[in-house]
Amino acid sequence: MFKKVISYLITIALGKRLKYLKNLKNLVLQRNALGGKGDGGIIYLGEGFKYLYNLESLDLSFNGIGYKAEKSSATIGEGFQDMSKLMFFDISINDLGVLGNNGIIGLAEGLKYLPNLKFLKMRENYLANTTESGAVAIGKNLKYPLNLESLDLSCNDLGSRSSEGMVAIANGLQSLPNLHSLDLSFRGDEQSEQMPSHKNKRFGAPPNSIRYFLRNAICLTCFVSFFLLLNTNY
Repeated sequence: MFKKVISYLITIALGKRLKYLKNLKNLVLQRNALGGKGDGGIIYLGEGFKYLYNLESLDLSFNGIGYKAEKSSATIGEGFQDMSKLMFFDISINDLGVLGNNGIIGLAEGLKYLPNLKFLKMRENYLANTTESGAVAIGKNLKYPLNLESLDLSCNDLGSRSSEGMVAIANGLQSLPNLHSLDLSFRGDEQSEQMPSHKNKRFGAPPNSIRYFLRNAICLTCFVSFFLLLNTNY
């Protein structure tokens, strides 16, 4: 508990002082339990992001964001408004969808401010924990980061409740002509270790083709959507 309180106070202090770091290009805050005491600290941090005009890389992975409150992840999305230079964003292994999908939706809407984003990592975030609306929001907003090259939405149980989220994501991929790496694996590292060939082979695919990792519990409708997408774009 003491560590969480300290992390909470530090997060607030950092958020208030980001306005003095307008030339910052790389910010790594992984493994700091930023969301361990609720959304207060994250809200200050999100507000501070508005001053990081030159930021190119942001890592918020392993922080429990969304564990206590949904609003925190939505605040991060709002903070993207003046971060048009951002190219790398990692918010993997957090709790964005644990309490619902409002936070995910707010974060997804923030993608419209990131035209230069190339790498987006949202692995293990309970995107389909209650409904598929969070995944749907992500799919609908993929039309904005047109320069996206790598997308990781693995280990989010996509398609476990309905095909709605996966279909929306499949449709959103049509707006990403530069995408060459896509991870939608269902279970993650445990099964990847059992199937090492997936890590080292391109399955005979030509350069710049999308690598699909579609394992386990992806419904037939989702497969059909992806095949239709391939036939449309390639």
